[in-house]
Amino acid sequence: MTQPMTVLVVARGERIIDRMISLMDADGIAAEGTLNDDDAVSKIEGGEISTLVIGGGVEPPSRDRLKAFANRSGVRVIEGELGGEEPETYFYEELLPALSDYR
Repeated sequence: MTQPMTVLVVARGERIIDRMISLMDADGIAAEGTLNDDDAVSKIEGGEISTLVIGGGVEPPSRDRLKAFANRSGVRVIEGELGGEEPETYFYEELLPALSDYR
């Protein structure tokens, strides 16, 4: 039996995290979010996270650390970037299709 997917969103803006979590919840995707790298590592260590979404505002050293830790832990990584788009546009056009590949 397949383990349900739980997504962890790491970003630097609380508004972005809240909106992404809301959109995922509305689509039936279990999701959590954090602004803090150490909190993200702790959540991944807990074994409940299947996919890590790293927001475009996450600085390169943090991004590299999170990606390396996720890869060692067997957690998929999606690097996100709003690129000036509204969160809803990014979610439906880019993130949701990427997440669907893992369902």
